[in-house]
Amino acid sequence: MLAREKCPETPFMYVSGTIGEDTAIEALKNGATDYVLKHRIMRLIPAVDRALREAEERTERDRAELAMRESEHKYREVFECLADAAFLTDAHNGKVIDTNRCAETMVGCGRGQILGRKISQLLAVLDKAGPDDAAPFECAMTTSNGGALPVRVHTTKLTIHGRPLVLRLCRELP
Repeated sequence: MLAREKCPETPFMYVSGTIGEDTAIEALKNGATDYVLKHRIMRLIPAVDRALREAEERTERDRAELAMRESEHKYREVFECLADAAFLTDAHNGKVIDTNRCAETMVGCGRGQILGRKISQLLAVLDKAGPDDAAPFECAMTTSNGGALPVRVHTTKLTIHGRPLVLRLCRELP
């Protein structure tokens, strides 16, 4: 339908005195918003109101989805560009649910090999401060070749969508 191709966001309605049921169904399948028979013209105003309301809701939903995608993209870019190795873990079970490129480099393996592991398999506490304390602490990061890389860890507790998480940023010690 030409109208749908030219302006897909604009509702399109048929008004006819002779449209048959098969033609009406075909028109709806091809993108018409609704149809009104001339002998029931009083139905036109509510049908137009509904079509405009639905179009506005669809536009708002599309706008919100775009904003969400842009927000996710910004988060991912910031997270990936951090100079520190980042490990986002589930606060309850300690499993890594997200990490960045710096972490992959420091650990020496890909994201797929890090995700799902417990943070305790990657970070071993070296001093008295534990990984749940708010103060930075030093520990050894276990690398993929079994080595130990000394790091300073900054821990932040977060709640995202009602889920308690822990973000650990690790910087290699000189």
